[in-house]
Amino acid sequence: MNDQTITTDTGKIITFADVVKVYAGKPDHCCCGCAGKYTYASKHREEADGYKVSDVTVKRIFNRILRHTLPTPAGESTELNYPYYISLQTSTRLYIAYFE
Repeated sequence: MNDQTITTDTGKIITFADVVKVYAGKPDHCCCGCAGKYTYASKHREEADGYKVSDVTVKRIFNRILRHTLPTPAGESTELNYPYYISLQTSTRLYIAYFE
C-alpha cells in the first residue's frame, strides 16, 4: 500500500505517521461510536482504551480519504480541518482520520 500525503494551506505535509485514530461509520449520525468504529494506530496504543489497534485499518481508511480528496467524486464531500482531522462522507459511510 503506497503512502499517500496531503498538503495543508500552510504547507504542512500530512502523512499516515500523523494519524492517531480513524473512525468509520454511518453518515449523518454522531461519532460517539454507536454508528461506527474507532481504530487506533499502534504507536498510540496507550490511548486506545479498549478500542481496536490496527495500522493496516488506519492506513487503509486514511488512504481512502486521500484518494477522494481531489477531485471529490459527485455525491461525496471531504473536509480538511488541520490540525484536527480530515474526513470523507459518501452516501453510505463517514470516514475521519484524526491527527496528533
